Amino acid sequence: MNAKHITYAEVKHHPSKKQMQKEKIKEQLIYSEVKTCTLNSNPTKITRTEPSKAKGSSVPLAWCLTVVILGIFCVCLLLTTGVLGYRGSESSTCETKWSCCGKKCYHFSHDLKNFEESKKVCKKMDSTLLKIEDEKELHFIQSQLSYFSWIGLSRKGTRSSWTWEDNSPPLLNVDWNESKNGNCGSLTATRMAASDCSRFMYYICEKKMAHLATYREQQNKRQI
Repeated sequence: MNAKHITYAEVKHHPSKKQMQKEKIKEQLIYSEVKTCTLNSNPTKITRTEPSKAKGSSVPLAWCLTVVILGIFCVCLLLTTGVLGYRGSESSTCETKWSCCGKKCYHFSHDLKNFEESKKVCKKMDSTLLKIEDEKELHFIQSQLSYFSWIGLSRKGTRSSWTWEDNSPPLLNVDWNESKNGNCGSLTATRMAASDCSRFMYYICEKKMAHLATYREQQNKRQI
């Protein structure tokens, strides 16, 4: 028998340069797509979670601070308006260094004098020593005092009655500290007392609104 000889040949295909460049470009594109996906996946998670938490925590805090600041501003505005309103009403009715309450103006002295000298000073200012007419006025005057001050209450001796400067009797029921040597009335924040008229004390002058208007007219005439 004739033996058959089979020959094998290896055929090697060498791609051209263009094909090799195309394959490299494809590999680069595939790698770049995978790379961009993996890099972009993490940042998107961070940008979605962290800013939302920051906004959620900062908005209520800012709102609370705004409300508190507005509240403090409103309170300060109300207090300022009240004080300016009170000063405006006071300055429109009473002179400088005089305080207003009701229909009267009061002068609380800063110097010390005896009873008779205090009366003279008040008279020069077209006023008299204080006459207390009711409990409301008494409470107001006492709220302004820190030391004993002369008022327009006196008597001629221990056997005589107490009278105001206009000779009217006192009608108030107050805590009265009477002494044998005291014939002139003085007042402090807590009580009224009979004191020695020669003592040096502060004093309180008063004038009514009508007297104040007359006094201003006289001052204006003198200036003219």
